[in-house]
Amino acid sequence: MPLPEPENVCEIAAIENDADFLSFIEHGPSGITFVPERHGESDDPVHTAHAGDFAKWIKSNDPQTRVTVLPAEGRLIRHSSDFWFPLVYLANDVALPIYLNLVASYLYDKMSGRLRGDTSRVHVDARYRDQKAGVEKRFKFEGDADSFCQVAEKFELKDFFVDQAATD
Repeated sequence: MPLPEPENVCEIAAIENDADFLSFIEHGPSGITFVPERHGESDDPVHTAHAGDFAKWIKSNDPQTRVTVLPAEGRLIRHSSDFWFPLVYLANDVALPIYLNLVASYLYDKMSGRLRGDTSRVHVDARYRDQKAGVEKRFKFEGDADSFCQVAEKFELKDFFVDQAATD
């Protein structure tokens, strides 16, 4: 009996009382900050497996975007073809669609040599301030890479049309 395919989850929700994120915003940062997290039973915060490689990729492919990697006790290694992106805090100068586009471009580069039928799951978690609503939000995605790229494209198009309507 085959196992059921895991579902894709894409959520945007307001967050309240995230002291670490609020402190981050109050210090007037710029760019993208990779934040270590606790996983499993470990008390030490660690970065996900792709944190370092993704930070280097952003610095070389989009040098105008500032990337900060906060210190961590280690690196979480997973033995699968999944892409586990680190928790990120987006400063006010980096919109969510820009970050999602960076992730989609990274995935495209990393998966360009995959065999037909190979699948990978993507795990993304980003915290940002919605300037229009004046609230802090969390974007979370867990699903297949193709679905993530479709989500990223829809965000980009949505913002494009909003900007176009404002300028017309």
